[in-house]
Amino acid sequence: MAFRFTARAVAAEVDVDGETQVGVAEEDEGFFLLFTRAVGGPSPQGGAPVPDTYAVMTPDACTAYGCVREVALTDSLLTVTLGPECLDDLELEDATIEAVLDVPTESVEELRGVLTQVLTSGRAESRPRLIGSRAERSAGSGLPVRRGFMDRSEDQILADELAALGAVGAGGGRLVRMVAHVMRKNVHEIELLVPLPFAETVQRVSGVLGRAGRVLESVPVRPGEDATVRIVAGGGVGGLNPVVVTTRVRKAGEDSSEIRLRAAAKEGLIRQRAGEKTAVRLAARLSAATGAEKAEE
Repeated sequence: MAFRFTARAVAAEVDVDGETQVGVAEEDEGFFLLFTRAVGGPSPQGGAPVPDTYAVMTPDACTAYGCVREVALTDSLLTVTLGPECLDDLELEDATIEAVLDVPTESVEELRGVLTQVLTSGRAESRPRLIGSRAERSAGSGLPVRRGFMDRSEDQILADELAALGAVGAGGGRLVRMVAHVMRKNVHEIELLVPLPFAETVQRVSGVLGRAGRVLESVPVRPGEDATVRIVAGGGVGGLNPVVVTTRVRKAGEDSSEIRLRAAAKEGLIRQRAGEKTAVRLAARLSAATGAEKAEE
């Protein structure tokens, strides 16, 4: 028998410490399968050294090391066969896991490359058999991992911010980042009309947003006509839910500008509508600072 689930998210990345991680997950905080290759040495909590092989993780921080026997990956299905000795550690009943991939083609390619990098690391005796001509051709090399701060998507920023909050526990950051990719997202957009020239509007918007959160990006799309400012603000109960706020300012006329404010936050089991509430709050502040009026829908 095999345990089968539908994966609607793929996460693959290398963090600043050199750890590689890749995984697939259901939506709405369901089952996930995460593979990590950690940098050797003592554990972050000062315990035993990190084993010289990859780790496999399932929900509730269940972890086993070097136990994958076989991996087959097609464009629509990931099949992982585990050694029976690790099933108790991972709280699984079946040694074979099948993930039906309901994700874009580029996500499958990224999964293919990074998964190969992780599973071919460490001790040779722990490396699984890779089935499928495309997977075999990628063995030992993998596909490049897309990195770069300025290119991070809204979802990736939210996942990273939530992972930072979850990093207080052993392995918590990795687990939260994985789950965050499939959590529901609360998004709200508001458009404002500003009776000020473009440059002055950008200056005032930057000031308001800079006081409201941590600035991630301030990018002139078209100098003198179009600019984007992005921050991470705190929302939800106690301001602990990260909210990515992206504000685009465009020149409408010689003495007028347009603002499009977008706020997005992940939603857990308890709906906080942090994205919507943050957008409304910051729109009010921007209106007070610029004299803006809400655009007609």
